[in-house]
Amino acid sequence: MLTVMSDAFTDAVNDARRRLEEREGRKISTNQLAELAGIPKATLHHHISPSRKAESRRIPSELVRALAAVLPVSEADLSRAAQIANGYTVRDNGEDLPDLRGTLVRYLEGAPDKTTQMRTIAEVQRIMAEEMRRILADNGDH
Repeated sequence: MLTVMSDAFTDAVNDARRRLEEREGRKISTNQLAELAGIPKATLHHHISPSRKAESRRIPSELVRALAAVLPVSEADLSRAAQIANGYTVRDNGEDLPDLRGTLVRYLEGAPDKTTQMRTIAEVQRIMAEEMRRILADNGDH
């Protein structure tokens, strides 16, 4: 549950940590959690600090994946909390669709240069436009 002065990502991590503590029957410090997830302690401390401003915040997808691997929380839920903490407006559409945006962002993070990133984005936009035209044609719209 979010409180007025809370951060969605920090809340999600702490809630999942509490569930893990209940399951394990012991307290788990932030340093221990970092060790379990295989991430630097300073990195975890930095990213679960609710005092960080959304404008300057960017929670890496690698951190989300590492934490989701050891905490009782899905990667999708933790990713959603990270997006909210990063200052994005996240809408639930009620459909269980793959996370296209997250997949594309993770792919682009590995791109060797900006030109490759821009070409990839342009190709995705072209594919989406073709798909939209096909759907409209199938529905009899032009």
